[in-house]
Amino acid sequence: MFVYETGYLTLAKSVMYSIIRNPFYYDKLLYKEEVLEGKQLHIIEKELFDKVQANLKPFKKSDWNHRSRTSIAKFFTCGSCGGTIIEWHKRRKLKPGGCRLHIYFRCSKFKQPSCLQPSITYFNLIEQLINLLNMSDISKICFPQNIQKEILDYSFINSINAQNQNNVILLLRSQNQTFSEVDENTVKAYLRYVILRKETQEKTELLEILKIRFSLKDKLLSIRTKSALK
Repeated sequence: MFVYETGYLTLAKSVMYSIIRNPFYYDKLLYKEEVLEGKQLHIIEKELFDKVQANLKPFKKSDWNHRSRTSIAKFFTCGSCGGTIIEWHKRRKLKPGGCRLHIYFRCSKFKQPSCLQPSITYFNLIEQLINLLNMSDISKICFPQNIQKEILDYSFINSINAQNQNNVILLLRSQNQTFSEVDENTVKAYLRYVILRKETQEKTELLEILKIRFSLKDKLLSIRTKSALK
């Protein structure tokens, strides 16, 4: 979202578009998508209004704002005003051609339009998220069967990489390992793997299981609630 400072008010880009598209300011009323004659004094001429509309670029919300059920932004809250956090997608053109997608997270300003919390990059947010998970106590978290199986598979793959591949006995023991035998460091390594490598939907499913909620303030992430860790 882009914000314009007007001296006393902070206006979002969507509000600015709404204002300059409103025919009210040249003596017309917009009622149920129909333009009617008004009696108010106009402050601009119809000719100027038409020129603005002709040069106005289409407002494509999807270009800068991404909010979906699978977004990890729903697990974060603004630590300043308590508002929701949104994902902000920005595409930058590259000189060789094509474009690169940059992802940011910041306060939606829904609760407090004047909130001045800065945005944070996706990479910075993920780095802090992983650090917080590393410091969390996950010993009492009840993982569903499908996640337990994925953790066991992840542990076995690590055993293959770490052990001598010719030592079949050790590999067989690793393959027959139960979830209760998996150490906490391996589970945390699996959590890091999901956050770093898996798709957004799998990230959100894992965070739902952990039931941790985070607060974002001054580009710093902290744990707000951690009911699953009690």
